[in-house]
Amino acid sequence: MKKIHLNLYSGYNYRGHKFAKVLKKLYNEIYLSNIKNNKAKTAYKYNNLDSQIKIKPLYLKYNNYFACTLRHLIYFKNKRVETVSIHNLGLMPMGIILKYFFKAKAIYEPHELETETIDKRNLKKFISKIIERICIKFVDHTIVVSPSIAKWYQKKYNISKPTVIYNSRNNYYYKKKNIFREKFKIKKNKTIYLYNGNLNKKGRGITLILDAFSKNDNKNNVIIFMGSGDFDKEIKSIAKKEENIFYHKSVPTQNLHLYTSSADVGICLIENTCLNENYCLPNKLFEYLSGHIPVIVSNLYELKKFIKANQCGFIFNLEKDNLETYLNKNINKKSLHTKLNYIKKTASIYDWKFEEAKIFKVYEKILK
Repeated sequence: MKKIHLNLYSGYNYRGHKFAKVLKKLYNEIYLSNIKNNKAKTAYKYNNLDSQIKIKPLYLKYNNYFACTLRHLIYFKNKRVETVSIHNLGLMPMGIILKYFFKAKAIYEPHELETETIDKRNLKKFISKIIERICIKFVDHTIVVSPSIAKWYQKKYNISKPTVIYNSRNNYYYKKKNIFREKFKIKKNKTIYLYNGNLNKKGRGITLILDAFSKNDNKNNVIIFMGSGDFDKEIKSIAKKEENIFYHKSVPTQNLHLYTSSADVGICLIENTCLNENYCLPNKLFEYLSGHIPVIVSNLYELKKFIKANQCGFIFNLEKDNLETYLNKNINKKSLHTKLNYIKKTASIYDWKFEEAKIFKVYEKILK
């Protein structure tokens, strides 16, 4: 009978896709089930990042948590499910039920510190903590995204220390691209700053960045916002008025390094709105490093520690510093050149191939 891995997640799951690519070496079949708002949104059998086969029996347009759980129990009842990975706190009860029904192993793989996010307040936070505290005792291993989050889980729930799998990317060796300069006709003497990711007003420092570049007398500094979100229309409007602000639509993740390498500096100014943000090491940090460009980060605990340890960027104090003044004072050709060797070294240290080896080791051990 074929060995199967079942991945339960909600919403966008590129991290799960990357894990699946590694796990194809251990399993005959891998299934990914997208369960959002208690509805089985999409379910498919994984082939590779570009090819999946939809599983119609697992998909229901209108259902609930119980029906969705039952649907999975029925579909996989005569299949050999070896492991169930749970990528969201809300799916932990379902994952534990499936674990015991199939006599499988369960791995909890939250993409953030889920009970300490900005949207978890009061009763919602209280209930979330109860669910996680109960369910985490039944999982066989926990995988998280930063050292601080690993320590938090270990101390909070008295569990063995979780494995840290960074959201890093493959370290590419290539000639620096000039996509942005060619597309927007940006002169060589100008420094290109890049903000890549969700263009949402809350918690990402976007308003601060827009304000700094709109008022900046130094027009040799230009900013490119690349992504989508509830703020993209406003950014497009501002970009039409300001000569040093540009908007670029999202690009395929597999080509992202070509675009990040076309910038000179990456910006990651996450605001300290909750403990989850203070402990985060976000995707965009590693995306910038994969393009071999330095990163300006806010002075959050984990980000600050990472930059200091690797000397691959600049630390900006969101509470005290003025961004426009900071850029003009600290970012120049000399300071960027000084960081170059550190950036390349950091990118090689955090190459995704090393994270793949850690994933393989964890699952191989669980399957024994």
